[in-house]
Amino acid sequence: MRPPSAAIAASLLAAGLVASSGVAQPRQAFTIEWTAPDECPSADSVSAGIHDLLGPSPDASRPIAARATAYRGEDAQWHVEIITTSQDGTGQRKVSGPSCKAVAEAAELIVALAVDPDAVAARSGLLPASASASVAPPPASALPAPASAPSAPPAAPPPSRPAASSRPAPGVSFTGRAALSVRAVADIGALPSATPGWSAAIAYAPEGWRFGVSAQDFASRRQTLSQRPGAGGEFDLWTAGLLACRELAGSSLSAWVCAGAEVGKLHARGYGVRAPSSSNPWWYAATVDAAGQWKLGEAIAVRCSAGIAVPLDRKWYVIDPYGSVHRASPVSARFTVGPTLFFP
Repeated sequence: MRPPSAAIAASLLAAGLVASSGVAQPRQAFTIEWTAPDECPSADSVSAGIHDLLGPSPDASRPIAARATAYRGEDAQWHVEIITTSQDGTGQRKVSGPSCKAVAEAAELIVALAVDPDAVAARSGLLPASASASVAPPPASALPAPASAPSAPPAAPPPSRPAASSRPAPGVSFTGRAALSVRAVADIGALPSATPGWSAAIAYAPEGWRFGVSAQDFASRRQTLSQRPGAGGEFDLWTAGLLACRELAGSSLSAWVCAGAEVGKLHARGYGVRAPSSSNPWWYAATVDAAGQWKLGEAIAVRCSAGIAVPLDRKWYVIDPYGSVHRASPVSARFTVGPTLFFP
């Protein structure tokens, strides 16, 4: 029979083991989801940088879940979007810098300050020199206001910050992609009166350029003879062309200048006379236009343009024996607007 003291000791040991197995693991002060190109620091490196800024014992009473996305913009600058979520709410910040390493270190500092500003201040002498240079002093629009106590609410974003829904998705670039567009078009000058129509184009967009082919079809327009109001000609025009565009300024709203050439048919039919005839000559024109493009997302933009078409052969259209009924203007105005889809 086991001595009572041994039984008691065994019971205490079992109780101690059970109690030890039930101890809660310490809460993590933060988690971070890092998305960036391969040339940028890795997710492990960014997480280690935040740990280094916070030190061994950060305040974990208000854990932070962070999501950061780094990308290179069309302005050749690097940008990082940081979204932090805690029990106090959600905050969002954006930082720009000359390199991905610089914006990654800025993201590390922003997340560390959101977790425990006092711990960061205590270890400020250990900040990497490159991070200090890229974010010290950090811009007011980039850093969350440090909380004086764990229960303090996060600082409100600056009032001048645009709403997130009005901005394109971060990192949107159309360089090196194909584009398909369908637009409403209007012409003033090629036909007897202002004429609506439609156009479709497919293009390729290397860095700073766009090269494409397009087709346009315009509605029919009539022109009566001044000597005989019940008679005249009916005209319609279709064209196909080549276009080259150069980007002048690029961001979410970009500006372009384009030049090209088009060929087509300007078909004419007589009406109101005893023996109406038709004509179907070729149409040749040079085109120049200025365009603006607004990016709406990763694969869509709205593009509008205003320009001119200069016909190279302006034929007279005549109804015998009454005389001429129409001739294209030396310069016709062109306007387009519509969506552009980018793929892949």
